[in-house]
Amino acid sequence: MTRGAARLGRSLGQATLAASSVALAVTLAVTLAVTLAGSSRPQRAAADDPGNARRASAQPRLTLRGPLDPDTVHNVTPTFVLAAEEFPVSANPLSLRLQIARDPQFVAGSLLADTSVAGDTHDAATITLGRPLPELARVYWRGMARTAAGDTVLSETTGPRTVARWLRLVTPNPPSGVTLESPHVRFVWSSAPTAQPPGPWVYVFELLEGGSRFPIVRVPGLLDTTFTPAFQLESSASYRWAVTARAGSSDSVRVASAASFVILNQGQPPRTVLYQNFPNPFPTTSAQTTCFWFDLRDPGDVRLELYDLRGHLVRTLIPSESVGRQLPAGRYGRAVASAQDTGCDERFSWDGSAADGRVAPAGVYLAQMYAGGTVQTRKVLFQGR
Repeated sequence: MTRGAARLGRSLGQATLAASSVALAVTLAVTLAVTLAGSSRPQRAAADDPGNARRASAQPRLTLRGPLDPDTVHNVTPTFVLAAEEFPVSANPLSLRLQIARDPQFVAGSLLADTSVAGDTHDAATITLGRPLPELARVYWRGMARTAAGDTVLSETTGPRTVARWLRLVTPNPPSGVTLESPHVRFVWSSAPTAQPPGPWVYVFELLEGGSRFPIVRVPGLLDTTFTPAFQLESSASYRWAVTARAGSSDSVRVASAASFVILNQGQPPRTVLYQNFPNPFPTTSAQTTCFWFDLRDPGDVRLELYDLRGHLVRTLIPSESVGRQLPAGRYGRAVASAQDTGCDERFSWDGSAADGRVAPAGVYLAQMYAGGTVQTRKVLFQGR
């Protein structure tokens, strides 16, 4: 009885120990499963919505798109697009601002445009300038976004870019003058693109004779960039021309031709005449000499001389090594028209030097032509060298 009871007791003890071990293993397994389940929930949430992670790490930014040319702003009223990206919805309403300035620091005195529009986090805003940028200005631009809470985000700064000329005269407009064979002249010019409004450009054409400041022809209200007078221009007369372009009510520019042009007359000159020299004053950025044109009705002795205002002879152009004193009737000083025509026969030009080769002082000189028993005088303005 005693040994049997002992064996029974040992068996019961082993059973109890085994049961305890099983219970402990189950408890550990359950605890581990719960822990793993809890740690996997945020991972699944992130996997279910990857945008949450991106939004949590992305910074709000503002992009500004403007003219694409890396050097020149061709359209003088350009269009810009501002887009707010990665801003939270709580940032609405946004205030989007465009600034254009001559200075990369955008100091107040250099601002050419400073425009704000309402925006939001979903749609881009488009801004087109309402006035032309100043021609040939070197400009910079940037965008600015201000949130409802007052936080500010800047775009990158672009520049410098050079604004195109508003207006160019195309033809006839060589830098040192030209002779034209036809008395029916077609004038051509071009202007920079512009938005409407303030465009379109409206033009005023002017035709001037000789050195006069007052036009003999003035045609306002032109929308085309060409104009042909209805009448023939007089041969052997010196003409200049100018165009004024206006956009809107307050922005305009006037451009005059670089030099004179003359209609060539192949016939016999009806009179002896010394025309006004051109360019005058001289030298200019495009011409280092001034040119003299003259007509002789009859053959004979000719002298063309330059004097200072005290009456001292400075230079004799005729006669010279290349031009004799005796000249036949005809037209002189004109160059043959060509792609590189300066409008001048260099034998009848003056570069500002005196007879001894030294450069004459800047000032006013008198050109006198003695021909056909008459003396004709023209005033010459020399700006020095």
